[in-house]
Amino acid sequence: MKEEEYVGAIFASTDKGEPFLKFADDGTYSGSDGCNGLRGTYEVGDDELVLNPGLSTLRACPGIDTWVRNATSVKLDSDTLVVFDKSGSEIGTLARS
Repeated sequence: MKEEEYVGAIFASTDKGEPFLKFADDGTYSGSDGCNGLRGTYEVGDDELVLNPGLSTLRACPGIDTWVRNATSVKLDSDTLVVFDKSGSEIGTLARS
């Protein structure tokens, strides 16, 4: 896995609220679950990025699926970011914008 494949790219969805994640070269990420902003750090693994959640807002978001908030790791599959939760289950995907 090459960190450069993630850095600077925005991975987003057209789902309601338009959730997204963006990775910076300083080991941080930012994004939105479609309603709440989120930030944290990431570590480079063999074939994934491990996310260490940090600050997030906690607004009520009726009608918005806030699945991105549960992300603990991501893997790149071509131009698709596959998102996993803490149990290792796939919880969604985001496309490179």
